[in-house]
Amino acid sequence: MNHDRHSKSEIDLKFSTFEDKMASEFELLNQKWDASVQQILSQTKVLLLEREMIEKLAREAEKKTTTRWFIGLILSLTSLAISIILNFFLR
Repeated sequence: MNHDRHSKSEIDLKFSTFEDKMASEFELLNQKWDASVQQILSQTKVLLLEREMIEKLAREAEKKTTTRWFIGLILSLTSLAISIILNFFLR
């Protein structure tokens, strides 16, 4: 039988090459992972900012509507008070 024999330095060189290749693959995988996480975080941030802007615009619109209703109510009560006062004094 023919057995292939390798010296310790050949085996060490093969292991060293394998380790270097695995280290570079893991580094590449880590970089891809970091890029993916950063992309997800930036997209999430954009979505949250958009939602915050939409909510702010909705609050401003609601505030305008409330102000208009309040002004309308004040005008109605004022005109009612004026008509009651005029009716009271004109009789």
